[in-house]
Amino acid sequence: MFIQRITRTATPGKARDFRTLLEERTRALQGDGFSTSLATEVYGQYGGTFIASALAEDMATLETLRDRVLGDSHYQATSAKMSALEIAPPRFDLYEIVVPSPRPTPGRFVQRVSFHPSIGRGRDVRALLEEQVRTRQAAGIALMLGERVYGADDAGYLLWISVDRMADIQALRDRNSSDANFIAFQAKLAPLLASEPRMTLAEMLVVAAPAQAGLALAGAARR
Repeated sequence: MFIQRITRTATPGKARDFRTLLEERTRALQGDGFSTSLATEVYGQYGGTFIASALAEDMATLETLRDRVLGDSHYQATSAKMSALEIAPPRFDLYEIVVPSPRPTPGRFVQRVSFHPSIGRGRDVRALLEEQVRTRQAAGIALMLGERVYGADDAGYLLWISVDRMADIQALRDRNSSDANFIAFQAKLAPLLASEPRMTLAEMLVVAAPAQAGLALAGAARR
């Protein structure tokens, strides 16, 4: 299973118009049978940033999605309108899902944590992350883990945490601060990373339908 993420940032003052076009495209792709969703960053690097995600069983499905968008005059017209409203070219990233989320659809908010292994330590980082994700899933926390395949994002691994309220993130932070298992995990992980993990928080705007979503934690769908 793969998740394609397209990150786009609107020109200042154009976020509302940009969002409307993205929502229309996301729903149109859903109507074409693709598992797409859309989110906007609440806390991240820039304001007016949107993340469009497409969940696919295999790369052949992603190729079909690409051909559909590039070969359709309506989609291309929408792309031209969006290009006029964004501050920079979109950024494309592809991750393979290592541990799927147990939750059929994401909550209102999704925290994403990116991990950057030191050279030669990717396998060790993956093993620790997989173990931690499965432990926390067993405790009822909705997480999903992905490994980078392609893209501009230099993160080797991306962790999605899905919650219904921002207060749930605070509760998780409070829990982590005194959880002996989590503290030990951090101590093992830190020497294996090239830099500190980076975190962003996004709000879901368009969620993939449960029947489409499969692993659906992803962050957002876009076009």
